[in-house]
Amino acid sequence: AGIPGVDLLRFEMQMLTGLGHAPQLDICCGCMSPLPEQKQFPFGLLTGGLLCDKCRGGQRQVVLLSDRSVQLARQLQGGTVDMELRPDQNEYAQLRGALNQFESALLGFRPRTQVWLRSVPGTV
Repeated sequence: AGIPGVDLLRFEMQMLTGLGHAPQLDICCGCMSPLPEQKQFPFGLLTGGLLCDKCRGGQRQVVLLSDRSVQLARQLQGGTVDMELRPDQNEYAQLRGALNQFESALLGFRPRTQVWLRSVPGTV
């Protein structure tokens, strides 16, 4: 049995992938160069993925994701979650918030489901 919030994140990442809006998590979405190992990664909500330091400059709507949150997002995008990487509350909240903001940026409005999710135990 999975963690309700993580299962929902997995579903959303798979849905975004299926719709052709998967966030770019392996290379810089600005210049397509490999990303160095680091503790935090800038995630461009409007550009749709991780950014290198060079491409981060001048970007609006950027959030920072920890290296563990990025690892988890990559696994979720692939449809799996290594239970050794089970997120703690802060990592889950960071990824949940980034995904909510990314979906809102894609749609141009905040989906009503984000309000509903606040009432579901284990998803906020």
